[in-house]
Amino acid sequence: MDRSAPAPSSSIARAFRLEQFRDYLGLEAGNSANTVASYLRDITRLAEYATRHGARSPEQLSAAQLREFIYSLKDLGLAPTTIGRQISAIRTYYKFLVGEGLAARDPSERIESPKRWRTLPAV
Repeated sequence: MDRSAPAPSSSIARAFRLEQFRDYLGLEAGNSANTVASYLRDITRLAEYATRHGARSPEQLSAAQLREFIYSLKDLGLAPTTIGRQISAIRTYYKFLVGEGLAARDPSERIESPKRWRTLPAV
């Protein structure tokens, strides 16, 4: 886990199965240590956001709440590439949860990627 990022509380880590997800990324999916650290940091950010907004587990998050979270990242000024990685982490996370039988549905299926976001040209 990335040492520079604050560790999530143990109740958030347990409720959102962060340790299991880390093991899945590193052992089953065969991702690099950097990818594991980045995805874990991204899902920790999601878990903390969800907890602040009343969700106690990933199963309680709706697609609308995930979209609100993504837009909050954009409002923070994060680069589209960083937001894209965050979306990839969310999709991988829900794929893991559904595959392990820990969630019945994947609310990330219809999340829009930042590459589709367009801005009007400056005139």
